[in-house]
Amino acid sequence: MTTIHAYTSTQGLVDVPNKKMRRGRAAAANFVPTSTGAIQATMQALRN
Repeated sequence: MTTIHAYTSTQGLVDVPNKKMRRGRAAAANFVPTSTGAIQATMQALRN
């Protein structure tokens, strides 16, 4: 499943140092796929 969403609260609006290089990029400049909890939450909701 692929999800596309707006910026998350964990993404910075400007480039900042981060252990994960993808997470250090500014939110608007970072269109690289990364993990979120959206898929797990969706699957949990569908099971119930």
